[in-house]
Amino acid sequence: MATPLPSSVRSFSFKKSLRLKIVLVLFLTILFSVITDTLLNYHLQTFLWGVIIHLPIALIGSLIILKFLKPLEQIYQGSQVLAKGELKHRFNIHTGDEIQSIAETINEMAHNLDQTLQGVSQNKDYVFSEKNRLNAVIASITDGVIVLDLHRNVVLANKAAEKTTGYSMDEMVGKPTEALFVFKDKSGAIISLKENFPVHLMDEKSEGGASNIVRLTRKDGYEVEVELTLSPIIDSIQSDLGGILILRDVTQKKVFEQMQIDFVSMASHEIRTPLTSIVNYLSVLEEETGKKLEAEHKDFLDRALVSAQQLVTLVGNLLNVSKIERGSFAVSLQSIDWKKNLTEVVENNVTSALQKNIKINLNLTPGPLPKVMVDPIRINEVINNLISNALNYTKEGGKIAVSVKVVKDELVTSIADTGVGIPPEAIANLFTKFFRVTGALQQDSKGTGLGLYISKSIIDMHHGKIWVESQVGKGSTFYFSLPLANPSLATPTITKLNAST
Repeated sequence: MATPLPSSVRSFSFKKSLRLKIVLVLFLTILFSVITDTLLNYHLQTFLWGVIIHLPIALIGSLIILKFLKPLEQIYQGSQVLAKGELKHRFNIHTGDEIQSIAETINEMAHNLDQTLQGVSQNKDYVFSEKNRLNAVIASITDGVIVLDLHRNVVLANKAAEKTTGYSMDEMVGKPTEALFVFKDKSGAIISLKENFPVHLMDEKSEGGASNIVRLTRKDGYEVEVELTLSPIIDSIQSDLGGILILRDVTQKKVFEQMQIDFVSMASHEIRTPLTSIVNYLSVLEEETGKKLEAEHKDFLDRALVSAQQLVTLVGNLLNVSKIERGSFAVSLQSIDWKKNLTEVVENNVTSALQKNIKINLNLTPGPLPKVMVDPIRINEVINNLISNALNYTKEGGKIAVSVKVVKDELVTSIADTGVGIPPEAIANLFTKFFRVTGALQQDSKGTGLGLYISKSIIDMHHGKIWVESQVGKGSTFYFSLPLANPSLATPTITKLNAST
């Protein structure tokens, strides 16, 4: 939008107008020419008198012309100054005509332009400052961070990304990820970022924060194991940014974890043999002399046996974890009657429930249930572990309910309790190794944080899923699903549960 002209331009005085000056100068010039021509046609005395008389008139006309040209020269020279970027320069012209109005208009335009440029400069300084802050934040992140545009071209990368990939930022910026990085899964198959990690905002498959453990081929050809995470950027179309690629180098972590696994496996094997002897001797001692001992001594013996059995369970869990990590933990699947199997496992836990004055119920629908393909020993470990957890975290007088539902081609078993519940922030890590909930739950916990990890591994080997729903102070419900041995027997009217593994 154009800046309105000052009022002095819009108001016009004829007497002082520029046009009047021009007419006056022309008139004087013509008059002087006529007089000069006349004098040339007469004698010398008349010519001299004409010169004496009209010379002042010519001088006055010249002065008028010079006065008219001076402000124009000022405008010209000032325009040259403004053209060099010196926007603080102002015209000081007070002719009272259109030239003054033009000068005032140029002054106003220069002022507005100067103010605009100052604002742009301030915004530029702010943007530059924010960019430096962003670069400082990204540079301080220990994980490799690579920012991508909507076409998956690299926009920015930090030092950790340079170290992990072997490429400098100059080598990465502007290049498509497919031309720089090669990602492979555990089987060695190449992973396509375009298919597995969509970054376009309109892509229906785009899911924020998707991550996988993959192998990355560096610039030097060496492969490293990384945890790959790509999060799409909200409002990516407006910012022209597609997503953030995060690379966490877990190569050294894997080596350290393998050392831990080797140590745990060796220590567990060494402990298992003498521990088995202790349990056996305590069992024989209780069986042969238990009735002859005083109540206090009998209690001591019972506690020693229970503690030894807990140690046996712990050693067994450590060995199972070692096998899982090594990939040697196997299951032998067979078709079984799930209703019969579940009933036997629940009945074996009734005594423990009664000791804590907890009621345990098995809720089964009438009629047979579809058979499932499971390893009975391994799957019963899962059931016993979930019931044991429910007993540990449920106070006296509480209730535990075991139920089964057929959901399409799966059998979903649930163990619900009226215990203390699990905080929402702990649920995401509940099935990881050695994880124990902090706070009030930790005080009552008697476990090692391995049971749920092993249970999830067993369910995964059965191609099922395990998850939990919980509310602090009201209890928890653990679910796990198993594929049916014969999916055609499933009840089609039951809706599948909304579960998150």
